[in-house]
Amino acid sequence: MKQILFASTNKGKFAEIMEVAAKFPDIKILKPNEISAETPEPEVEESGKTYEANALLKAHAYAAWAKMPVIADDTGLEVAFLEGRPGVYSARYAGEPSDPKKNIEKLLTELGSETNRAARFVCILALVGLTPEPITAMGTFKGHIALAPSGNGGFGYDSVFIPKGESLSLAGLKGSGAELKTHRVAAAEELFRLVSKSLSRKVSI
Repeated sequence: MKQILFASTNKGKFAEIMEVAAKFPDIKILKPNEISAETPEPEVEESGKTYEANALLKAHAYAAWAKMPVIADDTGLEVAFLEGRPGVYSARYAGEPSDPKKNIEKLLTELGSETNRAARFVCILALVGLTPEPITAMGTFKGHIALAPSGNGGFGYDSVFIPKGESLSLAGLKGSGAELKTHRVAAAEELFRLVSKSLSRKVSI
């Protein structure tokens, strides 16, 4: 079994990663607080211009800290009417420090009464330290932006994101325990398939 660190303390993200990892018995995912390191957990400035660049910045920093393979993610909300914003700046859309409530308020203000509220979540997962080159995978989740927040589950923009074909917000669906193939789940499924394939090749050699 290969141990891999997931570089996040977000419980929601970790739950989604673990949901997928459970289907791959040759992979064990660890949290940062399960790592014994000589220095504090790194603080990574997400200064990249793309999701992949930010995911790799975080993955490399945590790999150097933990001395083991690391998966890191970067996720953004892309709104059609806003030409893809907030995108890579989703977590700090309303400025620093990151404030989910203010981010949502800014998003809803910018959309106003606009009827074209199509949007999608994008997640990039990057794994470093297992193979000579990083392994990356992408997942998306389509939907639209609601007029107001609702639901008591999830995090970030989940309370204003209505997945395609649903009437409840993502926060409402998560709060009800619904099983969803979110952007992060889709990315994790692809990444773990690639990881499992790589591990199988190493064993056969």
